[in-house]
Amino acid sequence: MLTTPQQKNIEAVKLIERSVLSVLMHEPLKRNELMKTYPAKISSFFVSPEAVKILGVILRDTIAVVVPATIVAAHPDLTNTEWGAQTIYDSISFDAGSSFGDHIEALRLNAKRVEVYSSLQGWSADISAGVSDLDTYVSAMGSKIVALANNSSKSYDPSQRAVIEEFDRRQREGQMGTFVPTGIHELDGKLGGGLLYDPGELVIISGREKQRKTTLAINMLMNMLWSKHINGFVWVSNEGSYDRVQAFADMWAMAATKISLERGLSFSLKDGTNIPRVFTRDHLMYGLDKIHGSFLTAVMDARAEISQYHISYYFAGHDEGNSHDFEGTMARVRAELEFNDMKVVVLDNMQGWAESGEKDYDTIMRVLPPIDILTAQHHALTIALSQLSAEGRLRGGTNTAARANLVMSTAYNGQETPDMITVKNEYARKRGFFELNLAIDRSSGLIRNDIKVETLTIE
Repeated sequence: MLTTPQQKNIEAVKLIERSVLSVLMHEPLKRNELMKTYPAKISSFFVSPEAVKILGVILRDTIAVVVPATIVAAHPDLTNTEWGAQTIYDSISFDAGSSFGDHIEALRLNAKRVEVYSSLQGWSADISAGVSDLDTYVSAMGSKIVALANNSSKSYDPSQRAVIEEFDRRQREGQMGTFVPTGIHELDGKLGGGLLYDPGELVIISGREKQRKTTLAINMLMNMLWSKHINGFVWVSNEGSYDRVQAFADMWAMAATKISLERGLSFSLKDGTNIPRVFTRDHLMYGLDKIHGSFLTAVMDARAEISQYHISYYFAGHDEGNSHDFEGTMARVRAELEFNDMKVVVLDNMQGWAESGEKDYDTIMRVLPPIDILTAQHHALTIALSQLSAEGRLRGGTNTAARANLVMSTAYNGQETPDMITVKNEYARKRGFFELNLAIDRSSGLIRNDIKVETLTIE
């Protein structure tokens, strides 16, 4: 039995891995360089499970700062790594900054060497066992070799036979497209089942200020979590007036209101009228000490429920001084997609990354394509929030809409119709146009499926 390349060079590879990790700990710019230079999954270059874990912590949680090894070692995700805290700490002695690129390339080539070797072993075993159609099998081997040569896992065989094989493979592996219900029943009906996350699609929610764009996005996310269709999401915001605490409080208020309504909790007014108990962000941020009894139980149960999900918040301008650092933010998002298998990314909002004097079109064309490509590579769904122009038009115009699979707008009149939000389909690929009036709890922002509001459908 031959010794695999991985087994033969394992100690040398681990030494290089530790050198690379050391550089990444001390030089934040190297992290962005790494993510930009290698579009493939970086984790596939590393052979040590502990190295992959450490890499995930560095790229996901500490992208913009110098990271003392002691902090990395203390990270809760690394408590059970085989290297242990001392080994991680010792990695700072490997100063490989001058040869960082060479070391990364060595890891990449080693990974390819192992992949080629594994393929050869598999082919040898299959041929020895006998294959029913040797010509077809050899053709598939050739396509695999071409794919390896092009640093890609995909075959480039242009024949119809290859297309049919790819179709059948996607069917078997459930990759033809997975609809994730938004949990808003009327909306899901108009969307044909929900939003697509595999392959991922780009969804834009547009509207003027205070028109409940964020409310709609949070409702969809919470419903996806409650229905177990996703296990978490990444929230990226550059809204200076809306930080991570407020975002969490909004989600908490919706969850608490949902639980309260399900349990039939209510309180009596002076005239004896019983009204359902609902919660606002302010209740939880400033009045939590005034909530008691079954109401407090509902609130804390909601918090416990939310805490079980993997939700990551990144706020440009609030996190480690990385204001408007679009490339750095995208590096963090990529790390979340790669190391935590996130399926949904929320971008709030697109215009927030505009550089001084930059027009909407230029910002959109600089920001949207990298996001679209990144999430498509990881089969993830992107929900991007966008402000409308003074004329009520989507910023970036048709160029923004053309990039997206679906563009929806929200409208909310808190004075005339405070219990209703209007959601309209402005643009969609292979989806009909519609306008929905949905029941909403004005306090928490929870969209109600148990209350029907007149709906206008545009065919």
